[in-house]
Amino acid sequence: MRATALIPMLVLMAGLVGFAQQPKSKIIPLRSRIPAAKPEKYRELRDAAKWKNPYLIVQADGVQVWINGAALTGPTMPVPDVIGYLEKLPNRSWFYGLVVGVQENSLTPNKDRSITDRNFSELFQRLKDAGVRAELWPSD
Repeated sequence: MRATALIPMLVLMAGLVGFAQQPKSKIIPLRSRIPAAKPEKYRELRDAAKWKNPYLIVQADGVQVWINGAALTGPTMPVPDVIGYLEKLPNRSWFYGLVVGVQENSLTPNKDRSITDRNFSELFQRLKDAGVRAELWPSD
């Protein structure tokens, strides 16, 4: 009797172990699912609040991500985490194609300027490596 009661429990445990070992849902790289930037859709924009793609504000303590222009303020994160965060955004967050607005925090204290500059450079390189176009704001 004990052996027959033990079999369903073993089958259940084996199923749970198999489920736990399944790979997590795979993140698809941005350049594989989002079309290239479409400058004709945003070229005439002069107000960052109307920007519809992710908008990144570089600071000494990391990068703050805004979604849909200034509509939704997102988290501040270390530069290495930005691409992973962007990859988790839904396709609807990329109205202009694979492009982000980028702005350096203009209120950075002088003592933090070199850190902000380093974050800015690192962010641009990581965006480039991921195939994400960066549009500077305010634009020249």
